[in-house]
Amino acid sequence: MPGNELLANSGLTEFTDRFLGYGNFSAPIWFVGLEEGGGESLTEIEQRVGAWKQRGSRSVEDLAEYHRSIGVTRFFDGPRPVLQRTWRALMLMLQAYRSAPTDIDTLRRLQAREFGAAHGPAALLELLPLPSPSKTSWIYAPLAGDIPMLESRARYEATMRPRRIQQLRSVIQEHAPQV
Repeated sequence: MPGNELLANSGLTEFTDRFLGYGNFSAPIWFVGLEEGGGESLTEIEQRVGAWKQRGSRSVEDLAEYHRSIGVTRFFDGPRPVLQRTWRALMLMLQAYRSAPTDIDTLRRLQAREFGAAHGPAALLELLPLPSPSKTSWIYAPLAGDIPMLESRARYEATMRPRRIQQLRSVIQEHAPQV
């Protein structure tokens, strides 16, 4: 598959080691999910990793700015941004915790301007760093020659879970979010 060698050598290992999610560690509320959705193709992954590197290889990214940099704008731009299903549920919890409005227009504004933002009220972190459209999908096997843990989803999870649990515990202990 063209581009696999480029992807394997373009920082994917650094990405899996360092990228934790979106928002900021100073946010009072943190959500930790299994993994980010997406990851439909290796070309998409290459674009994501390239944008992450170009933007400074940070542990946490600004949700809207990062997605705009990879061409995903429908959730953030225009007069009526599309509410992303998973984020919507999290935003409802956030707003309930803050005793703030939960109407659709408020959620759209929150998603477009604050949710997962570098200055926002919530961090959106992931246990597993590589995006995937589902638990049964695994597009990364062609990269296993350069990154052996990508041979299968089971091997990837067995390798990454303990590492990431320790990383997440460390940042939680260091930054002590309220929730």
